[in-house]
Amino acid sequence: MRVDFKELLTFLRAYVNGPLTGSQVQRQLDWSMKKVYRIRRFCLGEGLLELDHIAPEEPWYQMASRYHRLTVKGRRLLEAMNTDS
Repeated sequence: MRVDFKELLTFLRAYVNGPLTGSQVQRQLDWSMKKVYRIRRFCLGEGLLELDHIAPEEPWYQMASRYHRLTVKGRRLLEAMNTDS
């Protein structure tokens, strides 16, 4: 899977302040959900993100929200690239 490095860093920066869901990242970065899920799948596979917790189902949503957070490896990548972390 190919991921643009600049987009990868932008995506990882979104997680610096704490765990987020895919839809929160999508709204924050104004990207398509397809792009968010594709980059998140890459990050999970490479060990840059990990599952933080699964929120309980909301009656109106009927699905549990998955929150992901940066791993140590993800934070080190951001620090190595001199980005805000």
